Amino acid sequence: MTFTSRSLALVVGFVGLIVAVAAFIRELSLALDSNLSWPVASWWHRLIAAEPRLGASIAAGVTGVAAAVLLVLAFRQLGAGRRGPEQVELGAGEGSARLEVQALELALRQDIERTCPGVRPQSLTLTRRGDGWRVRLEALMPAADLAGVRLRMAGLVAEDLRRAGGMRLDGLDVVVTGLGPARGAGA
Repeated sequence: MTFTSRSLALVVGFVGLIVAVAAFIRELSLALDSNLSWPVASWWHRLIAAEPRLGASIAAGVTGVAAAVLLVLAFRQLGAGRRGPEQVELGAGEGSARLEVQALELALRQDIERTCPGVRPQSLTLTRRGDGWRVRLEALMPAADLAGVRLRMAGLVAEDLRRAGGMRLDGLDVVVTGLGPARGAGA
């Protein structure tokens, strides 16, 4: 998710929340006191009046455009699949080979789980950045020594990528989805 779409979603959500809370307070007040009179604002009455007005047409057009933009952003987020290459070409000419990126991701995930006690990877994504590779790992991590575990994982992933095809690790982003005890630790 890009910064712009995240910011736009935050602003739209915040404005929607404010409008919903105001409408809820109005309806709750009207329901609690039957003698209360809370007329609709005159500007709103003019906006939704039976006769068509230029202001209402402009507001409807702006709302329609905003809705279309938000729908496009939502579908882009749903359809955001792999952002990098599906295969990596190693070598050149007759000595070349192709490596499936998904197979490498699975191997890295399994190696991290096997080598780093207490780390339970949930997802791992490789993306190419120029000549190097960036790894994003989401995992349940041991509560003790998070920094040390991350450094060990970075060394492990860098070595695995180098052995797999001379690939260079440019960065490891670790998203901790939960904390737990190290594997083999007493409960």
